[in-house]
Amino acid sequence: MLYQLVDEVLASVAGSNITALEYRASGHRIRLERPQGGAQFAPASDGLAVSLPVPSAELQATVKPALVRAAMYGTFFRAASPDQAPLVEVGQTVEVGQQVGILEAMKTLHAVEAESAGIVHEIFVENGAAVDAGTVLLSIKEAVHG
Repeated sequence: MLYQLVDEVLASVAGSNITALEYRASGHRIRLERPQGGAQFAPASDGLAVSLPVPSAELQATVKPALVRAAMYGTFFRAASPDQAPLVEVGQTVEVGQQVGILEAMKTLHAVEAESAGIVHEIFVENGAAVDAGTVLLSIKEAVHG
C-alpha cells in the first residue's frame, strides 16, 4: 500500500516545478525533495534526501519503467518451490506473459506474469513476504517502439 502511494505521488509531481513535498498519514511519513540541478524526485527517509541518477536524454527517450503489481493480498514467492532458482533475476530479459513470481492466497497459487517485455530492473519484495493488492513487486525497463 505504501509503495503504491509513493509511486502515485512520484508520478503526479514528475513534470511539475515542485521542489519539496511532505505527506503524513496513518503513521507514515513520505518526504520528497528535488535535488539542485533538476534531478528526478526520490523518496526520502527521516529527512534524509535521496536522489536518483538521471538517465541520459537518449536513454530517457528509449526506455520507460513498467511495474509488476500484486493482483491480490497474499504471500509472494520468487520461485516455483523452495529448492528451485528464482523465476527471474535483476538484469534478465522477460517477455509479455512470462511468469515472474507466484502469489499464494488461501492455499491457492496464482502466477504473477509480466505485462510488458523488457529487462528486470529491480525486485522490491523479498521471497516469502506478505503483500497487499497493488504492491509493486518488481520493475521492468521496457523498450519503447516508435
